[in-house]
Amino acid sequence: STGPRVYFQSPPGAAGEGPGGADDDGPVRRQGKVTVKYDRKELRKRLNLEEWILEQLTRLYDCQEEEIPELEIDVDELLDMESDDTRAARVKVS
Repeated sequence: STGPRVYFQSPPGAAGEGPGGADDDGPVRRQGKVTVKYDRKELRKRLNLEEWILEQLTRLYDCQEEEIPELEIDVDELLDMESDDTRAARVKVS
């Protein structure tokens, strides 16, 4: 059995989305699109935010990562916010 998952939304047209989904290009090609779209600094920023989100959710739900209920969080929206407090307030509203 699989545990609950947190889904991070990507902008429309990003790898893995659209009419054909991730199956159109296959995993190798999709990886290439991600690295072209985001440079290393942007990828690091996104990864740090995703790790922060998981940390906050494990605190909020007082559980392990695998026990977090399924949620949809728009990473791009959170990246545009100025502070962790603003991000936390937005995630609580979701």
